Amino acid sequence: MRGLLPAGVLLLALCAGCSPKELHPQPYAAWEEGLTLGFEVPGLQGSEREASRLQKQVTRTEYEGQDRRVEINYTSLQGHMAIQQLIRRGGVYLIDSQGRPQTLLPEAFPDGAASWETATHRFTLLGRARWEQDKPVFPDTQSREGAWIEGAPLRPGGTRIRAFLLPGMGEVESRELREGRWVVTNRLVSRGFSEIPRPREAK
Repeated sequence: MRGLLPAGVLLLALCAGCSPKELHPQPYAAWEEGLTLGFEVPGLQGSEREASRLQKQVTRTEYEGQDRRVEINYTSLQGHMAIQQLIRRGGVYLIDSQGRPQTLLPEAFPDGAASWETATHRFTLLGRARWEQDKPVFPDTQSREGAWIEGAPLRPGGTRIRAFLLPGMGEVESRELREGRWVVTNRLVSRGFSEIPRPREAK
């Protein structure tokens, strides 16, 4: 799963006279149940490209007041991993095995957050930009306007990283600094929705 940093955010504008759209803007996170995102490492060919594929699927979203608790499954040829995230007041948190929230994005991201720390990196907001990739094709409701962030490792020997985030999906591209140049380590190549299996009700 290396190279893909789960990330996302819910930005709530609570003000008198706000329109419904302003009250509930798209969070910078994958949160809609069934949303399925596919990633590849560009530049690889044949079996190496197939081996690099990673699928990210939102399997459950539960509302806790204005917060959202989201379950996400990551699947690749190397294995499977499930994580829990909490989206709260413009921030996103990874829920660890002890049930404790660990910051991935700070509250008020992106407008109210210039820098922050996670467990492994100190991040800086580089600025807003438009994601100029031709694929996947997005619906009209999906914005290509997002934000670049950069992370400096907190420990010696760590890797400097960058990520581009879009509202409603979170991270769509990740990069690592290798020998003085930025190398793309994951990029979104597909977007769709899959039906989530539900347990049958007892008769």
